[in-house]
Amino acid sequence: MNGKLESLIPVDYQTLQAGGQLIDLLYFIVSGTDGEFRRLHHKRLIQHYYDSFAGFLTKLGLDPEVVYPKRHFDEDYKEYLPFGLILAMFILPIVLVESENAPTMEGDAKITDMLIKPNDVAHKRFLEVVENYVNWGVL
Repeated sequence: MNGKLESLIPVDYQTLQAGGQLIDLLYFIVSGTDGEFRRLHHKRLIQHYYDSFAGFLTKLGLDPEVVYPKRHFDEDYKEYLPFGLILAMFILPIVLVESENAPTMEGDAKITDMLIKPNDVAHKRFLEVVENYVNWGVL
């Protein structure tokens, strides 16, 4: 009211849905890395993620092997992997759009103004994700 901010509610639109940490991890993997990085570092990245998580649990006085054992994490990650492919399909065109082709909501913008045609980089990166998923035995 009267031009003053009275409250602020942060909203995380990163994956546009409620979900667990594995969705955020997959979002990072498919949108923030390329095929070569995943080929070289995927297993180590997943291990580092779990080790960091387990370290925080330990700092909180919790036993990671009781709260969320590595074998359960690995099972959950394998179950969530197909979702990463869906994320890649929808997210890569958005995060890799050139600034001059990015949609705006200025003036009388319509929903059709939000359409984004994947560029060559998004296309290449999506093919790399598919190739990784084949190599990981998901596809």
